[in-house]
Amino acid sequence: MRIVRGIIIVALTLIVGSQDYNGRGLQMLEQSFTEDVPPFAFLDTFIDLPMSFLAALGLIAVFVEGLTPL
Repeated sequence: MRIVRGIIIVALTLIVGSQDYNGRGLQMLEQSFTEDVPPFAFLDTFIDLPMSFLAALGLIAVFVEGLTPL
């Protein structure tokens, strides 16, 4: 199952064409203090949904992942 998740992350990285949201994100954090970096910027170009709905999906994903056993 972890291999499938890894493949999904690699595929999404290739589709988006940016590694801004991979890793620790220290560069993105620094940019957020110096530039205007919109949240979920990579999803805005692909999905035409309200940001509140995407935020809710993110929260659901975090809680579901926390419930899954290792």
